[in-house]
Amino acid sequence: MLISFNSCSKEQENTHSNQWKKQIIIWGSTACPHCVNAMPQFKEKIYDTYKEKIDIQVNSINWKKFEVDIPQNLDTNTIPDFETLVWKKCDYIPSFVVFDENKKLILSSCWWEKNIDDILNVLK
Repeated sequence: MLISFNSCSKEQENTHSNQWKKQIIIWGSTACPHCVNAMPQFKEKIYDTYKEKIDIQVNSINWKKFEVDIPQNLDTNTIPDFETLVWKKCDYIPSFVVFDENKKLILSSCWWEKNIDDILNVLK
């Protein structure tokens, strides 16, 4: 399965189209207090440090932006499905997946199974 989600502009995407980077895909909602509280920490610890090295997609499933300066996908028609990517049902948020440079799933979390520190550990 080819996964090609990223937060790059079309111009950036074209210059990097033959490269695959690690990738983080997050699902959350501005109506979820846990999601809202985690976003500033995610921005500071992961996005600000790794945004040039990793493709990061933040999906807001309630069509509202988180109040952090991170590119966010609000189009529910283009939000990837957790179950399709992980082969595991997840009806909770926040949730995320991390893929390595070889498109292999290296970490996933449905709800609070794992946290930002777990993401940091697999990015090192």
